[in-house]
Order: sequence, then C-alpha cells, then structure tokens
Amino acid sequence: MEPSDAKRLRALEDENGKLKKLLAEQMLDNATFETEAEILANVDTMEIYCDWMVDALAMFDENVEIEIKAEAHDQTRDIVLIYAEIRGNVIIGPAPMFAKTDYVYAIKFDDEKIWHMSKVWELKLP
Repeated sequence: MEPSDAKRLRALEDENGKLKKLLAEQMLDNATFETEAEILANVDTMEIYCDWMVDALAMFDENVEIEIKAEAHDQTRDIVLIYAEIRGNVIIGPAPMFAKTDYVYAIKFDDEKIWHMSKVWELKLP
C-alpha cells in the first residue's frame, strides 16, 4: 500500500465514523434493509448495509461521483424514493476500470426515523 493510499483510507475511515453517527441519529435501532441484488444477499440491517457501502466506495478513486437524479416523498405513506447514479474509476485489480450503475432507494419512515430501506439495483460492471 502506497502512503497516499493509506492516507486516503484513513480519511475514508474518519468520514465513515461521522456518517455512521449521523445516520444512527436518523434511523431506528432495528432498521431493516432488503434488496434483490445478489452481492447483498446477506445484508438485512441498515447498520450492515452502511458498513458495506463504506467498503464499496473505497473501491473507487477520489473522483467518484454520486448524482441524485430524482426524489419523491409520499407524505401519506411516509415513504421517500431516491433515484441515483454512481460513477467513477474502480481501483481494484490490475488497472483502473470505469464503472457506472444506477439504483433506487425506497425509504420508509416511522415517527421521522428510518425503519426500513429497500434498494432496487442491478450491478453492471464492464
């Protein structure tokens, strides 16, 4: 591991700690997660999903971009839908490789806190 890689990893770990604390304040202790994506087959809680996302984002270089393309809030059912795209160079393997994928989150709330999230996503790598 190069010194610049170690520094970047440490920065990601610091940011992860901040994000986990912030997210913990926004969700119920037993918040659940589900998806049909095979790569996430054993992930069933928001806590595990958040840890997985930190590792997934670490596979990208510093120029990774996440773009929210649309969002909606069904106030009657208290469900938020978010359509987003992530794109950037994956830096695992022998050479960087560009990857782009889009996904939708359906986030259900209970008393202003997340209690369940579903991710609709098909991972496509070149």
